[in-house]
Amino acid sequence: MRLGVFAATPILAALMSLLPPREQVRWSADPRPGPGVKGAIVMRSGVLLCARGEGSPDGVRVVCMESRDRGGTWAVAGTIVSGPHGADIGDGCLIELPGDRLLYSYRDNRTGGQDRRYAIRVAESTDSGKTWRPHSTVAECAGDKGGLWSSFLFRTRSGDLLCMYDDERTPWEAGLPHHQWLTIKRWNPESRTWHRPVTVSRAHNPAHLSRDGMGSIIETAPGHLLCVFETVDTAPPHAGVIMSVTSDDGGRTWSWSATERSTVYQARDRRFGAHCPWTVRARDGRIVCVFGLNEGRDQPIRSGTPLPELGLDIVAVESSDQGVTWSRPIKLVEGTHRNALPGILSLPGGSGDLYVHWVDFDRGYLALIGKLP
Repeated sequence: MRLGVFAATPILAALMSLLPPREQVRWSADPRPGPGVKGAIVMRSGVLLCARGEGSPDGVRVVCMESRDRGGTWAVAGTIVSGPHGADIGDGCLIELPGDRLLYSYRDNRTGGQDRRYAIRVAESTDSGKTWRPHSTVAECAGDKGGLWSSFLFRTRSGDLLCMYDDERTPWEAGLPHHQWLTIKRWNPESRTWHRPVTVSRAHNPAHLSRDGMGSIIETAPGHLLCVFETVDTAPPHAGVIMSVTSDDGGRTWSWSATERSTVYQARDRRFGAHCPWTVRARDGRIVCVFGLNEGRDQPIRSGTPLPELGLDIVAVESSDQGVTWSRPIKLVEGTHRNALPGILSLPGGSGDLYVHWVDFDRGYLALIGKLP
């Protein structure tokens, strides 16, 4: 069963089956230059922001890109964080808070030597992304017992600030090495700390392999959260699967503890994989999820292969029932299979346009527009 408002009763399912099918989003045919990978946002001012990593004279850095024409053109607004050569920084998420504050969560890992260190940190800007300073550390650990990876920032309608991240350390300490769970922490403004870690997702059956990560959250109703993420099939060869979990109490507890995670998409031939999803609610209420998929290749590609070699297309699926059921995937880009890390947002204005952006390892950062029917 599902929790709270997410329970799909037989009566509800029958009623939904009587509704006429909704026309799907219409996607533009030709990609345009994009700003970076997943995690772009629309500020209240209408300005779009996106973070992306790049090389610098002294090492690596993450820059804040901005667009003032609904994603038509992009320019560097400022540098969020820098690191030395070999640092693994970025793979994070932007959020705008009340009071003209921006936060960016990111991983800050050092894994090149014997001293392996992992951290999820947050940077802050009060001038629309031009300058940044350290804000806080969400989690950190050291050693060979698993690391910390992709993160996601989310503010509930009640005002709670949450940070979710890929967590290998917690399952290792629970006696499950090589597993990865999604962990979430809540910001305490009085102590200025992240606290109350909660497992957002893992396999309901503890005997099954969990590699849950790259999650994004939307609030489908006050206090009711839907998290969509990538994981692996519990059966060999453990190809990638897109799944979801729900919470009916603002993220304090999650549905995996009561029932198995729900499948958003799994390739019919389970040797092929789906990876790195991102989710948004469109202006007409539908939920749209974009992800990478290598179904249809001549040969399957083993999970764990580096992203540039996974052979991914960018596809989109939709849900009109709060994430209970999903459409078949629509391929957004033709003629390339080296894509990854898509993001999606709803553009400002009354048109309801959607903006999908990702990296093509052959052509660079790209974007597409989707129009609601």
